[in-house]
This record gives sequence, structure tokens and C-alpha cells, in this order.
Amino acid sequence: MFDLPIDALYLWVGLGAASLAFLGVAVALPSTPAPDAVRVADTVDTVAVSAHPSTAEHAVAADRVKVGPRRIALDGDGGNAHATFAYGPVTPVRGDSRLHDVLFGTPPDAAFDSPDAFRRAVERARDRQPRWQRANGRVVVRTVSWEESMRRSSARRGQVEPMAALAAVFAVGLALTATAGTFAAATPATERDLADPAMRRVLATTRTGSVLQPARLSAASAPAGYRLNVTVVAGDRRWHTGPTPPDAAASETRTVPVRTGPGRVQPGRVRVEVWT
Repeated sequence: MFDLPIDALYLWVGLGAASLAFLGVAVALPSTPAPDAVRVADTVDTVAVSAHPSTAEHAVAADRVKVGPRRIALDGDGGNAHATFAYGPVTPVRGDSRLHDVLFGTPPDAAFDSPDAFRRAVERARDRQPRWQRANGRVVVRTVSWEESMRRSSARRGQVEPMAALAAVFAVGLALTATAGTFAAATPATERDLADPAMRRVLATTRTGSVLQPARLSAASAPAGYRLNVTVVAGDRRWHTGPTPPDAAASETRTVPVRTGPGRVQPGRVRVEVWT
């Protein structure tokens, strides 16, 4: 049911293959013996943890793909594989709909006459029975906000439009925006310059795609000549590695998707502290 205010939430527009019913740009990709549905789902989940409207895509190296509101399935020479979206439901979009235009950049308030029309299109797309399609392209996912769309349109017109009539769409983004804060840090610019390369080293070591893997924290290392502490928080879970940092340690914090278990990804934060 659409019972939450649209201005607090983001609409997910999930995209299947680049042919027939699903959208994308057709790309001739060879079949692979083991389609990796988990990585595709991770791409969707990565977009989910963004506190702002964003877009991502993932190549589909399989013969067929089936996208539903809560899971994706791939079929190739080596068999089929499926994965569940941690932040569903998504909305599979077909190429003959106005949601297609929204997916590729058209503001929702330009594609639809009203929030109600937008909501009904989303509901119809989500309620369609998923079916197999040729997978000769990519999966594209975008989060959009009707409120943000209206705000930008108002700015272009130099006026403010009332938001009271906004309707409900999804309950997907509420928890994400509520947990997207960061650790407070007040370090001088010179110290932040030290923390930034340390953060990049940690992310390069601990992430698969864009998803941080806490099991890899022990492999994180500081730049030569420095010491490092890394703390990851996701929901009520916490991981850390390294010695206790001094108060003067340089620090940096980022919001990242964190794998908390098999097939589970949650929004989280990683904090890096580095000192001599």
C-alpha cells in the first residue's frame, strides 16, 4: 500500500535487460558459465544506501534475465542463479512506458501529470508477473524523488510550488535517509589530507564492487610509517581492527553498503583513523 509520504521516500526504478520488455542499451555480451546474480543485486543495493537520488548500472553476462520486485535471476550456459535485493521492492520498467523516461533522466513531474499518476504507474509495473527476457545488455537502477524533482523544477521557474498534495510511493528509502548520518569529526585540513589516502587504501582492500566486506578488515593497512584503526558500523553490528587511536588522530568517515551476512547488505559507516 502507498501509505507513506512521497517527499520522504525514493522511488526505485529497477531495469532489466536491454531488449524486449526491459530497458537499457543493447550490448552484445558473451554468455558466461556462471552468471553472477549476487553482484547485480549488490549494484541495486549500493544505490539503495545512497541518501540522494542516484543511478548505477551493471553488465548482464547471461543469456536470459528475470527481474522482479525483490529478486533477480540470470540464466546462462552454466545454469541459472538468483539473488534477493536487500532493499526491495524495486520496480521493473518496460521500454514502452513513461517510467522508461524517468529511468533515463526525465524528471518525474515532467513525465507524469500528477503524483497519483506516477504512483499508479509504479504500482502497475511492480505488480506485473516477472518473466524471462533476453539478456543482451545491462541492468540499470535509479532512485528518484518526486519532491526533489518538484524542487528542481521550481528552482528553474524561480518559484516555490506547494508540496501538500504529494502522494505515497514506496517505503524503501525511509530507513536509509534516517541512518545516513556520519561520525562528527573536526580535524584540520592538513590532517584530513592524511586520512583521505588511508580511507582509499581501506576501501580498495575491503570492498567487493561497492559493498564493504567486514571479514576483510584485518587485511587493511596504513600508509607506510603510520598506524591505523578502522571501525565499521551497520545497524546494531560493529567491527573494528587496529590499536586504539589517540585523540589527535586524523579521521575520515564515509557512508557505505556493508555485507552483514549471506545475501544481506545494510547501509553502514566506515571510520578510518590514522596517526604516526
